[in-house]
Amino acid sequence: MPVLEFREKSMKAARALRSDLLMKSTRFDAMNRHHHKQ
Repeated sequence: MPVLEFREKSMKAARALRSDLLMKSTRFDAMNRHHHKQ
């Protein structure tokens, strides 16, 4: 059973998910700042 392969895949998935969430949160912050400025 390829446990290492599974671990690598899950790590990559987690990293992708984290970066996606980070991008979304930063975009949300930018939108909020824009609204507060006006």
